Amino acid sequence: MDKGRILESWKEIADHLGRNVRTCQLWEREHGLPVHRLDGSPRARVFAYPDELDRWLERTSSEREPGRERRGAEQARRGTEARTGLPTLPPWNIGLIAGLAVLAAAATAVAAFLVVRQSRLRWADNIALPEIERLVLTPDKERAYELALRVERIAPSSPRLAQLMPLVAGRLTIETDPPGAEAFIRPYDDPEAPWRLWGRTPVMDRRLSVGPKHWRIVQAGFAETEGSINIPAGEAELIRVRLDEAGRVPPGMVRVPGGICALSQFQVRSVPPLALGAFWIDRYEVTNREYRVFVEAGGYGDRRYWEQPFVRDGEALGWEEAMRDFVDRSGRPGPATWDQGACPAGTEDYPVTGVSWYEAAAYAAFAGKRLPSAYHWNLAAGLLREVDYMVPSSNLGGQALVPCGASGGPGPFGAYDMAGNAKEWCSNEAGGGRVNLGGAWNEAQYWFFLFDHYPPFMRAGNFGFRCMKDAGEGGAVESAHAPLEIRPEPDYAAMRPCPDPVFEAYRALYAYTRTDLAARVESWREWSPDTVVEKVSFLDAGGGARIVAYLFLPRNASPPFQSVVYVPGSSSMSLDSVFDYATVKSREVELFTKGGRAFVFPVLWNTFERREKSLPPRSREFLRDRMVRHHRELARTLDYLETRPDFDPERIAYQGLSWGAYAGPIHVALERRFSAAVFVGGGFYWEMYAPDRGSPEWDAVNFAPRVGVPVLMQHGRYDAFYPLDTNARLLFRLLGTPEGQKHLIVYPTGHSVWLLNEYRRDMLGFLDRYLGQPGPTGIQPVK
Repeated sequence: MDKGRILESWKEIADHLGRNVRTCQLWEREHGLPVHRLDGSPRARVFAYPDELDRWLERTSSEREPGRERRGAEQARRGTEARTGLPTLPPWNIGLIAGLAVLAAAATAVAAFLVVRQSRLRWADNIALPEIERLVLTPDKERAYELALRVERIAPSSPRLAQLMPLVAGRLTIETDPPGAEAFIRPYDDPEAPWRLWGRTPVMDRRLSVGPKHWRIVQAGFAETEGSINIPAGEAELIRVRLDEAGRVPPGMVRVPGGICALSQFQVRSVPPLALGAFWIDRYEVTNREYRVFVEAGGYGDRRYWEQPFVRDGEALGWEEAMRDFVDRSGRPGPATWDQGACPAGTEDYPVTGVSWYEAAAYAAFAGKRLPSAYHWNLAAGLLREVDYMVPSSNLGGQALVPCGASGGPGPFGAYDMAGNAKEWCSNEAGGGRVNLGGAWNEAQYWFFLFDHYPPFMRAGNFGFRCMKDAGEGGAVESAHAPLEIRPEPDYAAMRPCPDPVFEAYRALYAYTRTDLAARVESWREWSPDTVVEKVSFLDAGGGARIVAYLFLPRNASPPFQSVVYVPGSSSMSLDSVFDYATVKSREVELFTKGGRAFVFPVLWNTFERREKSLPPRSREFLRDRMVRHHRELARTLDYLETRPDFDPERIAYQGLSWGAYAGPIHVALERRFSAAVFVGGGFYWEMYAPDRGSPEWDAVNFAPRVGVPVLMQHGRYDAFYPLDTNARLLFRLLGTPEGQKHLIVYPTGHSVWLLNEYRRDMLGFLDRYLGQPGPTGIQPVK
């Protein structure tokens, strides 16, 4: 056996020693068999070096047969005398023997040290560094950093470590005013992790693992503060906190330092940035418990708090007429989600929802506060920073409303639930309505970064709010609350599809050669009593990359399955896993599997686990080539499904959400294997018509008339991304599907169709109508 190699399991160790695994484990526990572990913990992966095992075995055998060692020494002594005539050391020279023993012990210690050091160096080179290289490509940067620190102690001058450390570590400085506070830190996505004392401020340029962190600062006599920050690879970040004396912080609020703020939502016409002064914002969304104080204090009958004029559809309303709308299910004053003047039992600490903009503004006045402007909300949410890290653990794309602060960590300045749970009213007027930000539990994750505006009388079950208060430190105040102008849409009605010969040239751009898929099943697991998940991969059309797809298969239906192939929205370009994506995270996919259909989720290029670390500029050529590549990968997914006898090739539907719905007419016009299509929140994409961005090769105007299969478009009346009347309806009319087979259903929602019962009923009814109802249940698919 090659003694330079590494034995990487108990089985290999046992085979080398000629014993069974249990014996080897006993030897390790009781006799010191030299077995190593990757991180030193008892449950970590084991490994060993053959030469170390051989030396241990020889030494242990000698210790167990001391007579053999003495006999060997005596024979050696006599042999030496016979050969050289020199006497051996006399037994009575005790001093000389003791000296030699000390030298021998020292030599043994040095040898042992060198052996251990060599063993550690081999562990670093052969085990730890490859593991760090693997972890760098995963979200587990904390583990990669811990391993890098261990390697650094063993091999501080390792060139490989020098290349890897900037990928797993950044630097952080924490300053407070006044200084001398204790700073604590822990991973953002692990709320159960213990706090680690980071130091006493100022803590200057200290190294730590990359990724999002939750921080907390404590100083006697001052209010405790917390927040979050993302540590980029190889870069330095700064946290600078002004501490407020205990008792001077408004109850339930957190300080947001002033700064230059520009609105990040693209739907707003370009406006100049504003210099905001410091302000306070509620740590949590206003709860049912807090709102009940307003109701019981007679807030609905006190005109002092209803400062804004009531306007509906451009017409002014009187006090009595307006207040008739603001009642609960029993007709008593209160939110639309309440009954008999009270919230549902057990929801006292949930965000209050079902309130109009007027009710939210009245409560804020009652509390001595006001609704935040879109500028203040953006600054508090951290949307001018890199805050994608807040989304996976937030209650966006969740299963239900949850208590305030129960999901995820805080934003950069300590406010919770800025991403998801309840949508939040803001003060600004926009597009004839009022601004609403943050997204809700039943919306897609990308809505944290985007913008809604709704009629101020609207009282949806996911509408909530939080309040702000100016800190009196200057900066723009009233100008931040001024009306906002919505970015005008291109004149889509003036767009004309290209003629057929030109379209055929565009079609040729998407063509590919059907080569060997080299497909394999990467994993198979039971996901629920109704669903199993297969992860499969296969080669793309060029053979240079492997496409990944997740197949959610019904456990209680008989193949061949009808299937729905899904193309997601833009959150796919910022999340690490399809299991963090709203449609999967909320278990929406089980609508299909419980009904006997398969749900196919291909991971297209630059989405989820296939995201690229760096991309070329967002040019016309890049956007066109991305669409072409996505279509070819989608077609390869259909090629793969055709190889599976458990899929029905005649009953495959396309479903796209938002970006996937925009791309839907392109994919369905080019790919004849789709039998039906569902576009949720789709329309013409504005960037197509921006200078130096769009090109006719991926303009939906040219593809929509070539769609011939049945289509269902599901759309929100108040969609601010693809406005209904100036965008989505025009796409619907342009579809080439026969009139009786294309359907547009409009819901009283925004871009996300959050009325889930109605959305599901209509979508499943459409699939039943055009694919047929799934086959009989009761037979489990073969693994």
